[in-house]
Amino acid sequence: SYEKALAIDLKVYGDQHPDVTGLYNNLGTAWNSLGKNQKAIDYYEKELQLNENSIKTLNNLGIIYKQSGDLESALKFFIPAYSINQCYLALLGNLTSTLVSIASQAGSPKSEINGYIFKYLIIGYHITGDGSILKPLIQGLGQQLQTDFFRLFRVRAVNTRYQ
Repeated sequence: SYEKALAIDLKVYGDQHPDVTGLYNNLGTAWNSLGKNQKAIDYYEKELQLNENSIKTLNNLGIIYKQSGDLESALKFFIPAYSINQCYLALLGNLTSTLVSIASQAGSPKSEINGYIFKYLIIGYHITGDGSILKPLIQGLGQQLQTDFFRLFRVRAVNTRYQ
């Protein structure tokens, strides 16, 4: 188990070794998958004490708060992670969907919400080079936004593939 591995690694390496800090994140993920959010948070926070720039851990903490409906707290983790690395697609999706949820709850117009999604798609397109990873989001857009996206990048959808 990760907890046994952590105990051994702590004894052998001490708490500053990279293998040890990675185990805290893994334990947090394991506890989160079992629905033990507070225990997961505890391990993620230990990871951040040792490595405050752990993008995965910041993202994972944001996910826990987002899933619990605490969107403002989720942003407190997503935004610092984004400031460290703007190219982490999982984080971009979590940050964007959280911002869209907040905008929706605040009664923002649909055009503004679609603007957030469109910005995410543009960033994702530039990161991936072909946009293929973004297919589910693009297909979920309204027809006009799909047309605008494809026109902007001079690509077109054919049988749900890009060319």
